Amino acid sequence: MKKTTILLVLLSALSLTSCEDWLMEMPAGTTTLDEYYVNGKTCDPVSVGCYVPMMWQFRNGTYMSEWFFGDVCSDDAFKGGQFKAEDANLLDMENFRVNADNDILLQYYHSQYVGIARCNRAIIDIPKVACDEDMDMLLQARYVAEAKCLRAFYYLRLVRIFGKVPYYTHIIEGSDQLTLKREELSTIYANIVKDLTDAEMFLWEKSEYEPKDLGRVTKGTARALLLKTYLTGHEYLEDAYEKAEYWGEQIYNSHEYDLCPNYWDNFTLAGENGLESVFEIQYTNDPTGDYGGGGTRGAFTARQQRCRSNKYTSGNAGWGYNRPSQSLYNEYEAGDPRRDLTIDVLTEAECDNPQVDFYEGVVKTVSLKYAMMTDGANGGVYSLDANNNPRDPINTKEIRYSDVLLMYAEACVENNNLSTAKMLLEKVRARARGENADILPAFPNYNGYTDTQDDLRKAIRHERRVELGMEGHRWFDLNRWGIAAEVMNAFGASEEVQSIYKDEWNGFRKGVHEIFPIPAEERRLAGLDQNYGY
Repeated sequence: MKKTTILLVLLSALSLTSCEDWLMEMPAGTTTLDEYYVNGKTCDPVSVGCYVPMMWQFRNGTYMSEWFFGDVCSDDAFKGGQFKAEDANLLDMENFRVNADNDILLQYYHSQYVGIARCNRAIIDIPKVACDEDMDMLLQARYVAEAKCLRAFYYLRLVRIFGKVPYYTHIIEGSDQLTLKREELSTIYANIVKDLTDAEMFLWEKSEYEPKDLGRVTKGTARALLLKTYLTGHEYLEDAYEKAEYWGEQIYNSHEYDLCPNYWDNFTLAGENGLESVFEIQYTNDPTGDYGGGGTRGAFTARQQRCRSNKYTSGNAGWGYNRPSQSLYNEYEAGDPRRDLTIDVLTEAECDNPQVDFYEGVVKTVSLKYAMMTDGANGGVYSLDANNNPRDPINTKEIRYSDVLLMYAEACVENNNLSTAKMLLEKVRARARGENADILPAFPNYNGYTDTQDDLRKAIRHERRVELGMEGHRWFDLNRWGIAAEVMNAFGASEEVQSIYKDEWNGFRKGVHEIFPIPAEERRLAGLDQNYGY
């Protein structure tokens, strides 16, 4: 691809996307890269462009979250929708019948590589621009560090979904893409770690950003991604748990983050980029476009996940996707307030048409997180009707501080540092408990646990499921822990699943279904080999 085309694609994407103030900045129209990079001011939009693909443009420019993978492919949620066969691509993913022609996988794969290409461009070109009154050396180094952090983020996304993928850090020209081959996992993980450690040195702390720049990656983001990378790639990285614990400790001792006193504050507009936010994808409401239309902005999560019923506000019903499972509901301990802040269970009377709102066999559950149930006019339910654009402005929390604490605790357990792990676990449970001392006792005084390493490991895994329920983590957690086959096949054999998917459920094959197939289009383009079993 010629340089002019690359730049025009970047500028076009920026013109069609809007997030927080810093994501709305627009570069002047140009035709060549040499003409564009004239001063330090022009580097900021290039940096901004690196963020845009993380939103994941799926079909018609619609911005999606990762619940397709993290929730629906796990035991936490069902596909949902109006009827069982609605969105066959997602149904196949849920039931482990997916093939290489799945459009969801293709669009996701493409989006990550668009992000990687933009990061490569920023890393290579921004250092060539002379510093001036708009960009000193520290800011220039930060721009490059942001791009390295985001490049690592995109590759981590890819490797968790597809396993071995092509890895490149240069600017693709012409037919270069035809020569790219899948890299070994050990190499990819090592490169992710290198990008993140390089970035961590030059990124700023969250507290050093002006309010208008909140949402950019920070030192804390890089450290949290290092923690997650070492846990995820522990089979391929030397001393992985020791290094994961180190990065968890660095975040903890930075005092840049804390748990919000009120759990629900994490899922409101007012709580965006707040005390608990380590990394979140920025969205904003913009009524200039609609689904499939030109110039669309905002996420589409609320429309997808909100109940099809008009229980909440007349005319503001959603599509009923990503329906929490009874299995997840039952995981919560008695009295855990997080359950009713995560899952709503509707009665027959609260459904306009039960056979349409909830197809037969599915318990009438609704995901509340990211469904914009508050923050509307006068504190009411946020409007999703056509008069206020069906897209929503709620940010997606990629990493919350409670997620960090529990990953840090996980690393400590694997290193047999049980006292620190218990302390971290208790912090998360104490916030959920609040002032009610009668619920959520400290480890090991619940669920039949004993004071052992194995039971502490189980307790942390339980806590991740209920603390982070319906936030897109569960599928990746199960695979990281090596228990996906055990958990998913038990889930598939349950009455809950059999009542819905008896004929569709294909079963989880260990050694196959931990990752998804490389999209057929990419294989045809570059001659890539396919993952085992597909």
